Amino acid sequence: MDGNRYTLELLAEMQAEGSLILRVKVPFHFKPHMGLDALERASEMTADFGDDWISSGFVKLFMDGVIDSGTAFMLHDYPDQPGHRSEPLFAPARFNEIAAEIDRRGLQIAVHAIGDGAVRAVIDGYQAAREANGARDSRHRIEHIELIEAGDIARLGALGITASVQPPHPPG
Repeated sequence: MDGNRYTLELLAEMQAEGSLILRVKVPFHFKPHMGLDALERASEMTADFGDDWISSGFVKLFMDGVIDSGTAFMLHDYPDQPGHRSEPLFAPARFNEIAAEIDRRGLQIAVHAIGDGAVRAVIDGYQAAREANGARDSRHRIEHIELIEAGDIARLGALGITASVQPPHPPG
């Protein structure tokens, strides 16, 4: 999920050698320090790698960290840390702008969001993208969704968001 053009080129070499034994879809990893112009690389990756074996066509982002380290963005304070909710890696208004631009390019979006605050920010961004560009079969994804507020669940279906749920696992 942290792919880039280099990964795609390595896979293309394997394909040319006949050693690629599975289909691979590699995203462009958009990071907080990047400007919107970096998304041109995502479009180029999509144009250059789009066969049945190796493709791109989507952008991966991280909205927060994980609950165990206190880096998941929460709507309410962590129970054992009054006053602590963490912060999103992308401010909501900036994420809305990024999501709208990715969607405008016809690319899919996949965002790592663990905390309920991060999940809500991503849903809001996908809604902003739809409002900016119109509805389409985008199948934007939220990866993990360990926590979600009950009121946000219906928004997933209404916006056509794919919830790639990965609930927490007990130790051992």
